[in-house]
Amino acid sequence: MLSVIVPYYLDTEAKRADLFGLVRHAAQQTTEFELILVNDGGAELTGSEEQEMRQQLGDLVAFVTLEPRSIAFRAGLARNLGASLARGDRLLFLDADCWPWPGLFEIHAGHQDRLVFGQRRGISRQRLERYTRLDTQEGIHDVRFRLYRELAIQLYSSLTFATGCWQACWSCNLSCPRDKFCELGGFWEALEGYGSEDQELAWRWLRLGWPLWVDFTAGVWHIDHPQRATGGEALQRRRQVLRESARQPLCRPSRFLTPRQGGSCDPENAVTENAFLAPR
Repeated sequence: MLSVIVPYYLDTEAKRADLFGLVRHAAQQTTEFELILVNDGGAELTGSEEQEMRQQLGDLVAFVTLEPRSIAFRAGLARNLGASLARGDRLLFLDADCWPWPGLFEIHAGHQDRLVFGQRRGISRQRLERYTRLDTQEGIHDVRFRLYRELAIQLYSSLTFATGCWQACWSCNLSCPRDKFCELGGFWEALEGYGSEDQELAWRWLRLGWPLWVDFTAGVWHIDHPQRATGGEALQRRRQVLRESARQPLCRPSRFLTPRQGGSCDPENAVTENAFLAPR
C-alpha cells in the first residue's frame, strides 16, 4: 500500500479550498493508498469538514496535528510525523496546494527501492478554472492535459540529471521506501522555515549510495500562491542548509521515526561523520 502524506497550514480560505481539491482528486486514483493529513500549526479542520473528506475516502484518510501549534513551517517535522503513522511500505509526499495528475499514485507505487520525484507544473486558479472541468464524481479533466505533459517531458528531458539531480528534488511530489526513509531519519527535523528540506534529504540519500530517480510522467498541478522567497533568497538558504548539514551525520535522530536494525544507520554500522563537503 502507498501512504500519501500531506502537511498543511490553513491560514486562508484559498488554502482550505486547495486541500479539499487535493482530497477530491486523490479519491480518483486507482492504486491502493491511505492519506495522512498533518496540520502544521494552522487552523484546524472542522468536524463537518473532516466528515466530508471521510465521505470521499472512508477510513483511508487520517488526521493528525503537530504540536506545539504556535510554530509554523516545520514541513520536514510534519512529514516525519505523518510517516511514523504510515502503514504502507512506500511513502508519497505531496503539498496541500498540489493536485495529482491521473495515475500519479500508480506511477509512484511502481517504483521499489528508489527515491523518486516527479515534475510540478504551476497553474493559476484562473487558468485551472478555464482549462479544466471540475466534477466531484469524475475529478479533474484537463482538456490540454496530454499536450501539457508532452511539453513538460520534452522540457525536463533536455536537462542533465546525471550530476546534481538532487538539486531538482521537491517534496511536493516525492516518494521513497518507508524503511530507508526511517533509516535515514527522514527529513532533517531541525529545519524550520520555508524550503530546502527536500534537496537536503535527496543530497544525504545520494551520499549513502542509494538510488534516486526522476520520473517525468509523474506530475502534479501546483496552484500558484504568493512567493515566500525570491530565487536568490532560496539559493542562499539552500547553500546555508547544506553547509550546516555537512557538519552533521548523514543519518539523523528523529522524534518520530525508528530505523531498522542492521541497516546503514544502525548504531553498530552508522555513518558517524559526513565526509562530503556541501556543494557551493
